[in-house]
Amino acid sequence: MICFYVQGGGLGHLARVEKVIRHLNIDEDNVVIITPSSFSKHFPQFEFVQLRWNDSVEIWQKQISDTFHNYLITACYVDVFPFGIKAELPSIYEAFENISFHYIARILKWEFYKSECISAINFHFKSTLVLERLYETHKIWIQRISEEIIYIDIAPQTMPKQIRLHEKPYSLVIHSGGIKAVEKLCDLAIGNTAEKPNELIAVITQVPFKHVNPRIITHTGLFGILPYLHFAEHIYTAAGFNTVNELKNYRAKHTIFPFDKLYDDQFLRVKQVL
Repeated sequence: MICFYVQGGGLGHLARVEKVIRHLNIDEDNVVIITPSSFSKHFPQFEFVQLRWNDSVEIWQKQISDTFHNYLITACYVDVFPFGIKAELPSIYEAFENISFHYIARILKWEFYKSECISAINFHFKSTLVLERLYETHKIWIQRISEEIIYIDIAPQTMPKQIRLHEKPYSLVIHSGGIKAVEKLCDLAIGNTAEKPNELIAVITQVPFKHVNPRIITHTGLFGILPYLHFAEHIYTAAGFNTVNELKNYRAKHTIFPFDKLYDDQFLRVKQVL
């Protein structure tokens, strides 16, 4: 089987990996995903091994090793963080030389990440899949440790049938969480539509969110944003990889608000796409 190692608690990590799996034409039944994300319930087509955030590096490493043995893993794709979040992966690379390791690269605050997670290792990736323009130092490192570098585009090639969420005109706020970020995007939408008192603000999120403004209507039961884009008057999102990538064709009515994230440089992403 093929393993995908997906660190990060947000929905976006799993959503991105699902698109990579589809792009590579990998059979869903041949995939197991190791992750601490609580959003695995949205991807019932895959087998999951669930990590717990508070467990030690040693426990994580045992879970990874056990997964490799139990599922007869022949290849492993590592999403975003090549050393893991707690530097848990270097010893795994050394212990499983029979497995081909591949790296999925998107924007990463590379120098900061290295200072937090790197350890002395000697390994290489069979291939690196590059999803967007990276920091130059990150790119140079990838060139040094990758047998092959493949640039891929996982933006949607076709759009599903479009669904109107409300009869009245509405702007759309899209953000899986947390609540403070959703509030910030809603405040931005409220301010920009102050002269349109009859325009609703529809919020697609995965967190329990309520707002005192009566124009705001929250949709927490929707998963997947593509069917809901066309009929929105305007769209407000953060600058995560997935939303920026999926809304390429809606840039004229898309406001991208970058948040300061620990490892993802959303400000660089906005600079590159606008």
